Amino acid sequence: MSYFKNIESMEQLRKLYKKLAFELHPDRGGDNDQFVDMQNEYEKLLNRVFTGNSSINTEDDLMDDLKKVYENICYFPDIIIDLVGSWIWVSGNTKEVKDQLKENGFKWSGKKGMWYYHTGEYKKRSKKKFSYEEIKSMHGSRNLKKNTIKSLF
Repeated sequence: MSYFKNIESMEQLRKLYKKLAFELHPDRGGDNDQFVDMQNEYEKLLNRVFTGNSSINTEDDLMDDLKKVYENICYFPDIIIDLVGSWIWVSGNTKEVKDQLKENGFKWSGKKGMWYYHTGEYKKRSKKKFSYEEIKSMHGSRNLKKNTIKSLF
């Protein structure tokens, strides 16, 4: 790994990723191959963090919180649960379970037509509107299936 050395926390990883994405993005004059390589390395590192195969401090409180929320909703029928960065997004037939989603701290995104959960404060730094697919490609995503929680957190 050449882009993400000496990273000790998820916060450091996120900050460095944002910095590198800004510097290497082809729309900003960066090289497309370098950008793709950096993104692939970032996604591999994130996958290792979420499968427990990394020396990075995985912010245990955050992971425990996401695991708890997932465990509370994973048995709802006909829903799709995605882990995108440190957010949980829920789609599918959510009308019947909307009250339970609210009880678990989910909020409705009318523009995306999905429910989302994120712990802690979030401050958007850009006025640009991103589609769900753009968010997934920027932060990496995993579809969370039943009975896979131990392998994901």
